[in-house]
Amino acid sequence: MARPVIQLRPETLRLLAPADDAESLVDALKVRKAWAERALVEDHTAHVERLITRVLGPSSDVDDLVQEVFIRALGRVDQLRDEGVKSWLGAFAVNVAREALRKKRRWRWLWSVAAEDAPEVRSADATPDVRAAMGALYRLLDRMDPDDRVVFTLRAIEGMELLEVAGLTDLSLSTVKRRFKRAQEFVIQHARRDVLLADWVDAS
Repeated sequence: MARPVIQLRPETLRLLAPADDAESLVDALKVRKAWAERALVEDHTAHVERLITRVLGPSSDVDDLVQEVFIRALGRVDQLRDEGVKSWLGAFAVNVAREALRKKRRWRWLWSVAAEDAPEVRSADATPDVRAAMGALYRLLDRMDPDDRVVFTLRAIEGMELLEVAGLTDLSLSTVKRRFKRAQEFVIQHARRDVLLADWVDAS
């Protein structure tokens, strides 16, 4: 008689694993332990999804891009060093989002999307005015250089410090400052002409 197959939940696998600290997780990832790979995905999916969504805005491609981040990361665990798992994954997330932006710009001539068809920012806590303004902001960001947009969204929307942005984007601090300044000027200049954004810019 065949023995029944027992499927263990990820949290159960982690209970059977060594002490759940950063060092043991990194070591286990490097030797391809199944529990460590599952723990990586389970613990950091929300962080990766948040960064990609901040850069791209609401997008039906987010799930696929999150998956791409973990595929790349798990394929390069030998590069994981002392900077920590979260920052390491964040760099992959930023690169994947930046590539998605560049691809979108290359193929933009193939389609034209009316403003009212653009995806809204969905949040249970956001008022209709805030959702409309965020939708208008991301439509404006679609016109921005992808590299400038990454820096702007990480700094202005996600609220990261400039040094952290530099680390995630593999840019110098001076370059990050220059890109952010240029992006900020672009947003302010164009937002003042948008009925949904003008009041927010003038009030800031």
